[in-house]
Amino acid sequence: MQKSIQWRSCYEVGDKRIDTEHRIFLGLIAQLADDIGRGRERERIERTFAEIVKYGEFHFLSEENLMIESGYPEYSRHKAIHDRLLADLRGIQAERRDGDALIEFVVDWFTKHTVSEDTRIANHLALWRASA
Repeated sequence: MQKSIQWRSCYEVGDKRIDTEHRIFLGLIAQLADDIGRGRERERIERTFAEIVKYGEFHFLSEENLMIESGYPEYSRHKAIHDRLLADLRGIQAERRDGDALIEFVVDWFTKHTVSEDTRIANHLALWRASA
């Protein structure tokens, strides 16, 4: 059914804070996949998914604060991506989408967003910190 959900070095963006938060995020996604794979009760799955949404809110705000503090030039575009994802997650939550589609969406988003978008932030932060 699902891809293996575990941390891989390709997810590391090179910023300790962002990487730590991403590891927690992926751990929650893995927990959701495990809950679904083991056929846990719907209430437990919904609570785990709600935790992912809440953690997403926290993590995105954390990244956005780093972007603002460092003067990241693509802040508005990146924030719009975060806002769209949260809206998508809330929509999925409301639809009570089936497990496979849910996990596929979240894992696909996490891997693509982390590797492409968040690496750009980390590169900017490294330059910003080096010039400080």
